[in-house]
Formats: sequence, structure tokens, C-alpha cells
Amino acid sequence: MNPPDMSSYKDREILFQRMIEKLSGSISEGDEQALDRLIQTDEAVKQLWRHLQQSFHTGDLQDKMARFEDDDYWKPMPVTHPGGRSHKRAFMLKAAAILAGVSVGGYLLFLLLSTRIGRVSAPPAAEIQLQLANGQTIGLSRQGTVKAKGVTLFSTSESLSYAGSTDAGGINTLKVPFGHDYKISLSDGTEIWLNAATQLQFPFRFTGSTREITLDGEAYLQVAGDATHPFIVHTHSGTIRVLGTAFNINSYEKGMIRVSLVSGAVKVQAAGREVQLSPGQEAACQPGADRITVQPFEADHRLSWREGIYYFDNAPIQELSGFFQRWYGLSVTIDNAGVGAERFSGILNRRQPVEEFMKALKATTELDYFFDKDSVLHIK
Repeated sequence: MNPPDMSSYKDREILFQRMIEKLSGSISEGDEQALDRLIQTDEAVKQLWRHLQQSFHTGDLQDKMARFEDDDYWKPMPVTHPGGRSHKRAFMLKAAAILAGVSVGGYLLFLLLSTRIGRVSAPPAAEIQLQLANGQTIGLSRQGTVKAKGVTLFSTSESLSYAGSTDAGGINTLKVPFGHDYKISLSDGTEIWLNAATQLQFPFRFTGSTREITLDGEAYLQVAGDATHPFIVHTHSGTIRVLGTAFNINSYEKGMIRVSLVSGAVKVQAAGREVQLSPGQEAACQPGADRITVQPFEADHRLSWREGIYYFDNAPIQELSGFFQRWYGLSVTIDNAGVGAERFSGILNRRQPVEEFMKALKATTELDYFFDKDSVLHIK
């Protein structure tokens, strides 16, 4: 197995096949050595390998592979592809069914990996901005030092910190546009990583008995401990009360909130209810719901956006609309309601061009797509 060219979808298929062979114990010694080297040296490949390992045990995979050996199982699935790729295509469909745990007609799994590829289809254009309480706007996309309202701002293309905040002076708004993520260190030592298309409202200095901020979008927080001054995060759908902890908040969708606790303790208030989470638990409240659901979550998956990796887990195609807008600034129209409701699971690397993503999606489904003259992506 030669090291694959990750910009090639064909080679990504081969990589996926070798991983399945390794998990099932059918890989050759030479291919296994080459795959192990790639897992050690390529972060995206390592992420995929860990994901597959977590999905099932080797014994489970061997049993499932044997169950699917009967070609009669696949006769209802027309597996044809130009260029004589029907055998490989059949393998990919089998692997997808095994990993999804259901029939191929029900769910999809496609793996989109690349750390050495060309430009993203819609490169980020807007810059990260800080709007001060007095309305002044400061661009933060470049490294520099700015003095404003008695505060010295230290900014880079990736983070913001500040000093000299002797006067609280109102609420400031940090705006992270599509295609970017950004980190800010608050005056109390709390660190916040903001995902794309996210806004954070905060004071330069906390006063009173609480430390309060407002978030619209998604962020990962490491809150500085201070039992006498609880940390409170407001969203449009609920409130999170913190004493000192690390957790992720997703409030992209109006009326929805999802809080994933990594360490410490938080109380989530939403829909007129309140729950307290323990590490490893996730609370979610859906639009229009009158209750909060609590369940375990996988931190590696939920926090992977910080590394430019996103896991789709039994997600509807419709979810791509908001996702592409946030990460690529790309408008998406679902022309076929039935396609929009179809579900899939998979992994996307942020550096993957949208065109490559859609080619792979088309190759594993019956949907089609095109870009119109205004660069709007249509899925049908």
C-alpha cells in the first residue's frame, strides 16, 4: 500500500478499505505496516482510525463481514459504476452498511479526509470583529495591539486577550463570521473557543456577585474557578450556571440548546426546567420541547470542531444547509424535500473542498447537485 494522495477520492476509498481489512483481521502484512505509518503521521487519518475503532470491536466486525458475504443480500442494490469499479463500489456499500449498522438503503457513510488539498470552495471573506460598548468596531484578523476605552487589546488571527480593564464600561460583542474560529481570554482567566458564525457578548471586567456572558452559536469554555462568583452563560434558549468547569455549548438553531459537560458541574435551565450535569453528560432541549433530555456523549466527537473535524451522526441531509453556511459561507437550497430528510453518518475535514464533499455524497446516494450562477448550492 503506497501512501495515498488524500486529494484523490479513489485513494480515500482504498484507505477506508485497508482500515476495514485491518479491523477484520484480513489485511496483508505490508499493507498493515503502511497503514500504521500513515495513522502515526497524518492527523486526519488518525482521527478516522480512532472513530472506526470506537464504532465496533474487531470480533463484531468479523461477524458482520461474514453475514454480508452472501451476494444474494446485495442483489436488490444495483451496483454499477463507469470504468469497471463495480467490485470496489460493492465493497464500499458493504462497509457502509456494516458501519451504519443498518441496510444500505437506510443510512449512508462516506469518509471525506484531506490534510493536503487545495482551496476550500468558498474561502472566508469577512473578518473577525470586536464591537465595543460605544459602537466602535475593531478588526481582529491580524496581529496587533490596540488601546480603546482604557483597555489594551492584544490580538492575533487566532486569539484575543486584553489588560487594564479597570472600568467595566458596558457590554462588548465579539463576532466570528463564517469560515473562522477564534479564542478569547476573559478578565477572570476564563478561556472561550468560538466556532464559526458565533457571537459572544461580554464585559471587559466582571462586577457584582456573578460573571455573566451571552452566546449565540457554538463555543467551548474552560471557566476559571470562583465559587463566590458563579459563571452564567445566557443563550436564546436557556441559561447555564457554572462554578468552574469545561463544557461545550451549541445554540445555533433558534429554540435549541445542547450543553456537553467535560469536567466540573453545570446547571442547565431551559423550557421551564432545570437539570444538573455530571462530566460526560449532555443536556439538550429541542425547539418547541417542554423538557430537557440528558444522555452521555463522546467528547472526541463533540469537540472535534476545534480541530477542523466534524462528525455527522445519523444526520439529515438538510443539516448540511446550516453547516455549509457556517464553515464555508455557502448558501444551500434543498430542491427535493425527500432528499433533505434522508440521513447519513460520516466525517468531514474542514479543509475538504465543498466540491469534493458533494462528489463523494453523490457517489454514495441517489441525490444530485449543482451550483447556480449565484454560487448557491442546490441539492436534489
